[in-house]
Amino acid sequence: MEVKLDLLMEKNITSVDAAAGSEDVVLGSGTVTVSDIVNITSFDVVASNTGIDTLSMIVGNETFDATRGSDKKTFTFKNVVLEKECSCKIRS
Repeated sequence: MEVKLDLLMEKNITSVDAAAGSEDVVLGSGTVTVSDIVNITSFDVVASNTGIDTLSMIVGNETFDATRGSDKKTFTFKNVVLEKECSCKIRS
């Protein structure tokens, strides 16, 4: 089964200013809306440069940490569960 997921962002963020070593920098936030609970086995997020060391997705009250690939740009999230409607943040 293929699922299309749209994350409606509260703002269109084109750049984020943060000092090297900064933690908990919010890169985006919004609301996830799905018709039923969705379990996503795996998906990748590709950063535009190598300045990001960690990436997390906070969905409702759950935090999902991504694994950074050897190219230092690709982050893989695994076993993400989306509720019917919940807040979502992506942070570094």
